[in-house]
Amino acid sequence: MLEARDKYTYTSLALAVSVGHVSMTSLLLDEGADIEARASDGSTPLSIAARRGKDGVVKLLLEKGADIEAENQCGDSPLLRACNYGHMGIIKQLIDAGADIQTRTYDGSTPLSAAARKGREGLVKLLLEKGADIDAKDHSGDSPLSRACIYDHMGVVRMLIDEGATVDVRNKQGKTPLQLAEKNAKTGVINMLQNHLATKGR
Repeated sequence: MLEARDKYTYTSLALAVSVGHVSMTSLLLDEGADIEARASDGSTPLSIAARRGKDGVVKLLLEKGADIEAENQCGDSPLLRACNYGHMGIIKQLIDAGADIQTRTYDGSTPLSAAARKGREGLVKLLLEKGADIDAKDHSGDSPLSRACIYDHMGVVRMLIDEGATVDVRNKQGKTPLQLAEKNAKTGVINMLQNHLATKGR
C-alpha cells in the first residue's frame, strides 16, 4: 500500500510531500516508502517539494538521502524547479547541500538563466554570489543577460552588467542583448545597454 498511486500517479509519500506534511513524510519514510518514487512527469518527492516551496520537507528529504540531482522528464533538477518558482529558502538549502549550480534543463537553461528570465533579482544575486557562470548560454545561444533583455527585466539587466556580463555576446541568430532589447524591451533597458556600450567604446 505504501507505493499505491492516485490518479495523478502520486504515491502516499508524494502526497504528504506536496502539502508539506513533515511528520507524515517522516513516518512514511520510516515505514519504507520509496524516497525516489517518480510521478508521471518524472518528478521525485524532492522535486515536488522544491516546486511547491515546502522547506521543512525538503530539509527532511535531504537528510534522508534524496537524490539532489534527480531530473524530471523536462530535465529539471530540484534546484531548477525551485528557481522557476522563486523559493529562496529551498534554493539556499539545495545549494548548501551541494546541488549543481550549473545544472541545465532540456533547453540548456541554467538556474541563473531561469532567474534572469523570471526577473528574480534576489535570486540572480544569490546565484552569482554562489559562483554561477554569468555568461552561460542555453541551446539558443542566449546568455542570462540576453534572457533578461528579451523579457524586459531592467533590474536584472543592471545587475548582470554591473557584475561583468558580456554585453556584446551573440546568440545563434547573431543577435546581441541590445538587438534583443530593441525588439522586446522598453526604452529603459535599451538606453542602459547603449550607455554601457558607449562607455566601453563599442
